[in-house]
Amino acid sequence: MAANWDSGGLFLQGDWVEAKNEPVSDKELGRLVRSALAACRDGVPYPDPDLKRRRGVLLKIAGVRSESQFARGTHEVSVRWNDAEPVMTLEPYRSDGRGFVGIRGHEITLDAAASDAVLGATIRRALAIAAGGA
Repeated sequence: MAANWDSGGLFLQGDWVEAKNEPVSDKELGRLVRSALAACRDGVPYPDPDLKRRRGVLLKIAGVRSESQFARGTHEVSVRWNDAEPVMTLEPYRSDGRGFVGIRGHEITLDAAASDAVLGATIRRALAIAAGGA
């Protein structure tokens, strides 16, 4: 499920959800992210008539009761695919307690043809940055 958090709250795109228990290998993580990207290409109508249900699914998977609890306890990595290049850009985000803020200067560009294992390892590196590590 793709999500976007801004001043208006949490907005979701698509209905694809796949949750895995840890540990997940880098290869499996990369595969999951590619599946999410493929499932979110078409987006959803706005305003989303099914937003409340989708939000509930995301919060349940995260094991939290509210969007603010989700924001406080989550690190985020935005993954954008540029078909024209083709590259993927990963950008780590930190929570400010109300939403997520990009960490400038820490974007990672990855060849879209990279293996799932390389993509997964790169996502973990970006998550470490989002969590305050290097």
